[in-house]
Amino acid sequence: VGNHVWSNGGGITASYNGQAARVEIAGNTVHDNSSTGIAVSYWVLVDGNRVYGNGGWGVTLYDDRSLATNNEIYRNANGLVLSVGGVGRDNRVYTNAGTGIELSGSGGGVAEGNVVYGNNIGITEGQSRVAGNLVYDNNQVDTPAIGAAIDAMGNGIILPGGVNNTVERNLVFDHDIAGISLVPY
Repeated sequence: VGNHVWSNGGGITASYNGQAARVEIAGNTVHDNSSTGIAVSYWVLVDGNRVYGNGGWGVTLYDDRSLATNNEIYRNANGLVLSVGGVGRDNRVYTNAGTGIELSGSGGGVAEGNVVYGNNIGITEGQSRVAGNLVYDNNQVDTPAIGAAIDAMGNGIILPGGVNNTVERNLVFDHDIAGISLVPY
């Protein structure tokens, strides 16, 4: 709690697969690391952190027991990734060079109540739940991109194929291409 972590390969990493109370990473400032700012898996809570300027993802979560809440994630290569069921709630994710929030892995991730803006792409997801988010102005064109990344620029929420996607109760506006884009495999 309350650490200032910068100028490392990676910022903070934690993994706990036990049965006792979860590990908490809270109230930290994590910035300007060459790869990921905060990377966690399994029974870990990431809460109230300020994460910016990292060379990779700002925050990565792996597993449905990992939870990110109330974080400010900005100016990273990419913002927040929720993999294999990771849950992100009430985070502010903005001005990341690439994707704001990505739900990946075997699906099951949840993004709810987040504010996502000023990224190249707002939210990408597959086989996950995206609900109650405010997603706007994800049109950042100052980012170098090639191929499929160029096609994805200027979209709020992208569903690249997949099944069992749930997208509901989001406010999505001010995107150059599409608010919600369904892309077949």
